[in-house]
Amino acid sequence: MIVGLAFVMAGFTMFDSIAAIFVALLMLWISYHLGKKSINALMDVSPPDVVMEQICTVISSTPGVENFHKLKARNVGNKMLVEFHVHVSHCITVQEGHDISHSVKERLITEFPNIKEVTIHIEPNHPECDEKTGDE
Repeated sequence: MIVGLAFVMAGFTMFDSIAAIFVALLMLWISYHLGKKSINALMDVSPPDVVMEQICTVISSTPGVENFHKLKARNVGNKMLVEFHVHVSHCITVQEGHDISHSVKERLITEFPNIKEVTIHIEPNHPECDEKTGDE
């Protein structure tokens, strides 16, 4: 803008129009990015793929988690809400399954301080555990 004004003062009046076009394009660019950010916040958009992959890594590497699915995460303002289903051995107690879910939740909140809430649904894994318990 100042460069355009300097050119106008030097007698090159067309630079006033060029500077105005540049400022208008800059305003459009800023408006687009601010509008996109606002719409994403209102629409509860999912976090970037990199963050989702990191969440998957934390979940799957937690002891006791055999598998997981139905992972959903969304940004709400500057916080994140996460929910998913975890498969655990069907041979463990309810308390052990509960402890596994708390372990996953603690690890996620430690790794991602912006996570506000984690909802975990525990499901039994289907393979038989007769070998582990000795039952027939």
